[in-house]
Amino acid sequence: MSDTNIYPQVYDSKPAAEQKHGASGIRETSSDQIAPRVWVHCSFPLACLAIAAMSAAVMAFISCSIGQEMSCLFPSVTTTVDSPPCDLATVVLADYPSLIDAQNKIVKQLLEGPVHGSALSRNILGLARMQVTELETLVCHSYPQDQHLISELRSKFTLHARSASLGLHWLASQTWYIVGGFEARSEYALQKIQDAHHSQFFRSLIRLLFSRAVKQLSPNDAVLKLFTDHMEYLSAMAKRLIVQVQACIKELQELESILVALHDASTWEEQSIPHWHTVLLRGPWSCLGGRQGHLFLLKSVGNELKGVSSILSASLLALQEFNQGLEFIRRTIDSDACLIPVEMQMESIQAGLKVMNGLRLGAKEKKLHPPDDVPDM
Repeated sequence: MSDTNIYPQVYDSKPAAEQKHGASGIRETSSDQIAPRVWVHCSFPLACLAIAAMSAAVMAFISCSIGQEMSCLFPSVTTTVDSPPCDLATVVLADYPSLIDAQNKIVKQLLEGPVHGSALSRNILGLARMQVTELETLVCHSYPQDQHLISELRSKFTLHARSASLGLHWLASQTWYIVGGFEARSEYALQKIQDAHHSQFFRSLIRLLFSRAVKQLSPNDAVLKLFTDHMEYLSAMAKRLIVQVQACIKELQELESILVALHDASTWEEQSIPHWHTVLLRGPWSCLGGRQGHLFLLKSVGNELKGVSSILSASLLALQEFNQGLEFIRRTIDSDACLIPVEMQMESIQAGLKVMNGLRLGAKEKKLHPPDDVPDM
């Protein structure tokens, strides 16, 4: 009886689903246990295949880049990739070295030209103010027919001297503004070229996978557009300065013509005054602070005007040559005759920024920056 009571208890301990379905229940349980094991065994080969594919893509990119760089250095070395000898991501159609060199030359000329002319304009105003005071005494003791002429010339001289000084100060302030714009443009170009150069790996990887997407991500068009915009900005600012320099030169020429007429009238009046009258007035006028140096002061103002005119004329010639240089660079770029590596482009911009910063600091140390106001006559 004990043996017959054991077996029903063993069969009753099995699950009801197994008793109902029999062998099919045993197969369902075994398939649920085997499926995760199959996935684990299959995922390892798939991961190995994915790693191998990525490694092959990286090796293909490295071999392609090395082959293209070798073809740039040695034209006789060819690659199996159907592409130009030099990759556009490494070599771009721009000439920043020539552009930055021309930019630094014109900045140096501008800081030594219009800005220095603005500093000389204060000397012109000071001498003109002293000359007006001297001419007042000459007018008081001149003949009635000459008083009107000298007074009219003196008023014109005062008006044109202040107008010329204001023009020189405005030109100097515009020069500082344009030099700052040149520096900002160079920094912006350097940042954009660096961004385009650093994303070269991702562009080349996309080129291996999607050849049509390369045209949208190629840096050559972006750098070329950046270079063209930079060159157009320099040309526009140079033309703007040329107009202002020409206006200042014209104003100085008018002032110089008035000064010549005033010098002739003062010389004639100085010779017409009796000698005893001049000797009699020399003592009281010296006590009041006067110097009776009419002709001397006129010559001093004339020398200052000639100095400023020569400086502005040199700056005008430099600006015109700068515009011609930009036209030559533009023709070179349009003819597709200038392919320079990106590294050389960035190095030239960095060197140009250092030179420009040094020129600006040197000009500020010489106190050539324009003053805030213009002294009154």
